[in-house]
Amino acid sequence: MSRSDRLRVAYVDHCAQLSGGELALARLLDALDVEAHVILAEDGPLRSLLEKSGAVVHILPLAESVRGVHRDRVGSSGLARIPQTAWYIVKLARLIRKLQPDIVHTNSLKAALYGGAAGRLAGVPVIWHIRDRIASDYLPSGTVRLVRSAGRVLPTAIIANSRATLKAFGPTRRPSVSIPSPVKVDLS
Repeated sequence: MSRSDRLRVAYVDHCAQLSGGELALARLLDALDVEAHVILAEDGPLRSLLEKSGAVVHILPLAESVRGVHRDRVGSSGLARIPQTAWYIVKLARLIRKLQPDIVHTNSLKAALYGGAAGRLAGVPVIWHIRDRIASDYLPSGTVRLVRSAGRVLPTAIIANSRATLKAFGPTRRPSVSIPSPVKVDLS
């Protein structure tokens, strides 16, 4: 561990909107006792929710042409985004080195790719948190191949939000586990 008994985690997400994986991240932060630094590729309503959970939020803007690409179009025009993405990975790796986390936890599929590369570049173990079905009935086959190939080298370990998600990812050489997202339960 770094500076204290608490695990220092740099969470990476491409989105700052209140959508599924992002709300799950906020609930996760409420459930964990970690020193959380969340790096978002845009500013938005998620920021205040994460700050209420005790996270330090860093906004490192990523061009909309990269951040906003829909999963169905990743392969069709990806080459045009390589220079922007590569430069972002370098900037993100610098920020990760500055934060000195014990681990990098990517929270979205896009963040898994660029955050995984940045974490590796920074020399920090990377945890991919997969919430999407990595299968050709959900993603284009080229994207499936890209994610599965990257999953062999970028993450140190993989967390999936369900056994079905983990099974759809396919075989991996990395330690992997299914951990359902925490939910708030009102016991009153």
